[in-house]
Amino acid sequence: MDESTGTGPTSPSSLFGASDAANVFNRFMVYDSNSYPDDEGSIESAGDNDTSDRNVVARAIETISHVIKADVEEDRFATLFDSIHSENVIPDTCVQFNLVSPGPPPSNGILNVQYVCETASRLLFFSIHWARSLPAFQALKSDMQAVVAKSVWSELFTIGLVQCQSTIPVANVLNALLMHLQANCNTSRLASIAENVSKLRVIIRNALSCNLDDFEFAALKALAIFSPERLAFFGTGVTAATSELHTLILDKLQTQVSLSGDELEESGERRLNKILLLLPQLRALNSAAMEELFFTNLLGSTQIDSVIPYILKMDSDFTLVETQ
Repeated sequence: MDESTGTGPTSPSSLFGASDAANVFNRFMVYDSNSYPDDEGSIESAGDNDTSDRNVVARAIETISHVIKADVEEDRFATLFDSIHSENVIPDTCVQFNLVSPGPPPSNGILNVQYVCETASRLLFFSIHWARSLPAFQALKSDMQAVVAKSVWSELFTIGLVQCQSTIPVANVLNALLMHLQANCNTSRLASIAENVSKLRVIIRNALSCNLDDFEFAALKALAIFSPERLAFFGTGVTAATSELHTLILDKLQTQVSLSGDELEESGERRLNKILLLLPQLRALNSAAMEELFFTNLLGSTQIDSVIPYILKMDSDFTLVETQ
């Protein structure tokens, strides 16, 4: 791939349809409730229902066992982030976030849906790879990384939309998607999507009003990633360690804001509060609606949750960013 242009025979969107990716998706999409027949009079149906019940019970037992095991291993996980300090919680190499567009946008400013979907796929890949570059994320076990990435992708994606305004103007992107959906979905579905787009616009407007610098964007993403409840499944040791890391990131952000704040415009405390207020707004986003809006044309019936483990395993040499 030509790193200077971000173009080449392989693009992020093409990977969604690649045969090897499909195999990965199949491994993760094990349970499908639609595969069981509804004919209660059928012996075969009864057998399938029994199998389904056993699968549900087995998964419940597995979950309970995992939690018990995690609590037993609490002491080991309490030191999960011991090597992470204020100097390396957000390394300088993780501050920049430069997305390369799939090509020059149309001269008339009207984006087509193919351009938007290709750009969105690049942003999703780059956002997850950015998270993977953080030393604290690398300290997580692979199953923890997958859990975190699945729960935070829409927040990272939205922050990326704000941060990459010069590459992907949000207003033009949303207009292109809505025009496409208007021609390809029914009225009730379109109304639901439009409602979520309205919420997304409010969040983006609020984020833009903060006029975040590169470090503040990075800290906001890191705070979203390492929200302690994302790893509650793995026991109190992990949750406690993540809480300490979250505090460390917050302290680093507070220090940076106090150093760069202009008292004539707003106090450092007021600016910090405005930035932190973005977190609950981002968390309130409907990730399913985001997926439908930006990725349905790429994924079809496949879900983002099935794609994320594949992205996490991708070679880090897969370049989506502009070299400096």
